[in-house]
Amino acid sequence: PLFKEKVNENDNVEPPCPLFTSRRSSALQKVARLLDEGGVVGVPTDTVYALAASCKHPESIRKIYMVKGRPAEKPICLCLSNLDQLAEVNPPFS
Repeated sequence: PLFKEKVNENDNVEPPCPLFTSRRSSALQKVARLLDEGGVVGVPTDTVYALAASCKHPESIRKIYMVKGRPAEKPICLCLSNLDQLAEVNPPFS
């Protein structure tokens, strides 16, 4: 787990990656820049926060595994906007 204990809002505990809740274009540009630089970001979904990284940076994918404490043999989701991106990434399918 990311946090072993419940974190109070007043605590100064840094999350393992930036979390963005703003939908302003400036926040989205910052997220895009971080991803392009190989960073990992937290993205709100309808139920939980997801971790996101760019497939252009394999080290950032490793960061996701490290942050989650996820075994390397367990797959993670890959979100793409078109089939051309799938061919470019060429993920190992089992």
